[in-house]
Amino acid sequence: MEKIQMIYNLITGSKKARKDLKIRDVFYMIFLAIFLGIALSELIFKISIINTKSDYAQMKDTFYTGMLPLRIIKLCLIVPITEEIFFRGILYNAIKIFGFKEENLCIKAMLITSLIFAILHLNPMQIIYAFCLSMIIIYEYEKYKTLVIPMIIHIVNNTVTVFASFLNLSWMEKIRNSYGIYILIIVMFVFAGIIEYVSYIDKKKRPEIFYE
Repeated sequence: MEKIQMIYNLITGSKKARKDLKIRDVFYMIFLAIFLGIALSELIFKISIINTKSDYAQMKDTFYTGMLPLRIIKLCLIVPITEEIFFRGILYNAIKIFGFKEENLCIKAMLITSLIFAILHLNPMQIIYAFCLSMIIIYEYEKYKTLVIPMIIHIVNNTVTVFASFLNLSWMEKIRNSYGIYILIIVMFVFAGIIEYVSYIDKKKRPEIFYE
């Protein structure tokens, strides 16, 4: 029972974090994950100096081709939750507590955690994407002080990627081979920036919550 309580506290954060988290924060993060996921994946696909097309095809063959329902649940739900508990919940906080005793503590812990998270993805295309995603997730984790937010971002990101692989997106290939891809990337980043700004201002305006 104590272990369950420890995991619950690790995921949900302090009483203040739980009380401060609103339903609209969840929607902010859902749309942020969608827009940033599209923008980052397409940007990395376009500018990567490695053989991105073969890496992308390999990634799809490995993870998304002919998936059974249980595998979809694993990739869209189980993997994001367990990875957030370990990487952002345990590893990141452990590095902050035991790793450094100086300024820029969070930034150094963010970089180390994100680098480890990225390297463990092995595929070159995924390494770049995973590093960027992890940095964003940790930033939001620090803002909201609860693992619920990183889990939402990670779940939405994986879900969009998985279900997009089932669609026949021939029109997307046409966009990728034209200047339209740059417009798409810019628009997605702008939308993500607007959502992040709104969520930041919204949270900043909330009254401080105190507990005895």
